Amino acid sequence: MTARRPTRAELAFCAALAVAAWATRAAVRAHSPTTWDAGLFANGVRDYDVLAGQPHPPGYPLTIAAAKALLPFVGDPVAAMVWLNVLASGVAAALVGSLAWRLQGRAAAVVAGLAFVLSPVALYNGSVGLSYGVEAAASAGLALAVWHAAGTPSPRTWSLSGLAFAAAMGIRPSAVFFLAPLLLWPLRAGPWRARVRGAVWLGASAGVGILAWLVPEAILGAGSLGRLLAANRVQSSTVVFRDTILQGGWRVPLDNVQVLLGYAHRELAVLPWVTAALLALGWAAWWNGTTAPKPLAPGGTVAFTAWWILPALAFYVFVYAGWPVFPDGYLMVVLPGACIALGLLVGASLARAVSHAARAARALAAVGCVLLLVAAGGLAVQWPSAIQPIRAADAWAESWDGLEQAFPVDSTLLVTFTSWSFVKLREPDYTMWAALPFESAQGTQVEVLVSQHGHDEPGYYAGILQGGTPMHRIPSWVQRIVLHEGRPGDDQHTLVKASVALHSTTLPTGRQVRWFVPDGNWTAIESYFWWTDPVRTEAQLAASGR
Repeated sequence: MTARRPTRAELAFCAALAVAAWATRAAVRAHSPTTWDAGLFANGVRDYDVLAGQPHPPGYPLTIAAAKALLPFVGDPVAAMVWLNVLASGVAAALVGSLAWRLQGRAAAVVAGLAFVLSPVALYNGSVGLSYGVEAAASAGLALAVWHAAGTPSPRTWSLSGLAFAAAMGIRPSAVFFLAPLLLWPLRAGPWRARVRGAVWLGASAGVGILAWLVPEAILGAGSLGRLLAANRVQSSTVVFRDTILQGGWRVPLDNVQVLLGYAHRELAVLPWVTAALLALGWAAWWNGTTAPKPLAPGGTVAFTAWWILPALAFYVFVYAGWPVFPDGYLMVVLPGACIALGLLVGASLARAVSHAARAARALAAVGCVLLLVAAGGLAVQWPSAIQPIRAADAWAESWDGLEQAFPVDSTLLVTFTSWSFVKLREPDYTMWAALPFESAQGTQVEVLVSQHGHDEPGYYAGILQGGTPMHRIPSWVQRIVLHEGRPGDDQHTLVKASVALHSTTLPTGRQVRWFVPDGNWTAIESYFWWTDPVRTEAQLAASGR
């Protein structure tokens, strides 16, 4: 996708960025689902079913397909998703370096590439089993394609841009909100006939590419396009579009800006040191004394990076900013563009301030080394913080070792909320009740699913769409009901009423497991949950004849 053959120096530098990203991410990678969504993705790799929330709508079909392709090599769906993000992180780093080199030259590429590799948010999301590491690579790849299409417009470059956008949507379908404006970049100038031709090629190739994954997704993941769209409406209305500026007024953007600042504050804490160190390193890297960096072009490179990152930021401000946690993956779609923007600013400062780069490089090499040590000290504070959720999730997963020995499968049932997806992966032999809340017009409701052998009946979204599930009778063979509680960072609360007599057993790992014996007067598992009236629940069960 380049109009010129890259130099050996450019290829070597981008390869070095990829190797650095791969090595750092692989060294700290997760070995268990770090979040609720990571469990959904891993279950989707094991058994793709959007109506069961494997993964949640809109389905992420190309992300799951890529992880499935890795599954035979790693043997575990969690590892497949994690390694996919490790690999994608290296690709993203190389694309960031390559695009920055094309936009402004060597110094910009050095700064942008290192900023991406050193980012704590990028480190975390390149080391876990979510979709955001792959999304960063898709974002950078699409930006490279449309920049090339703008410079050398032709049916080939327009088609490549459209297909790149279709791939980005297949990786994470919400790219339609974040990255669709990039497709307009190659159409902003030129004769109107050429723009129309470009729009046709872009639209046609994007449409064909989207259909190539949408049709299989609808059939394999939901049974039909109508059921897929219905499940997606549930997810959209209860999560993403539940509280936008249209519903909540100006309170929403003010709150969302606070969330975005919460995402970025740990990155910003080290940004002055990192920027100074990268400035010195970029300055030193520009060793050719006769060739100056390209001047910053407000109507070109600056506008391009703004066009790239502002739509996603606007969506996060006015619609939905995600959960206020660190490190969050929502920044990953804009992080490549932000790193390149930083590289452009450094390159522009070089163009203005330096006339003899070789001399400057020698003079600043020592300063650069000192500043890099300072920056490394700052990052030493942030990287452990970014890695902590990985380590906490792995420790939590290991703490359940020995569950089957303490609680035999043939006499024990599990009740869970936050560890629902984990149990399906780790303990599929158990029968499990999953009490999962969702938002509706009537407020917060709870869907109770039965999971056996790693499969739910009905699927989470299928149960919501069919109007809820009936009461669930406790089988006669059940002697103990175990509460499979808690994940790192979750509030430690119980699903059952305070009046239920809970016992505790300590596993060999030291984890205390709470459990109770079924009461003969309460025959439905719903009777034990704190949000239900047992008298009404038992009457519903009796009326159902189950």
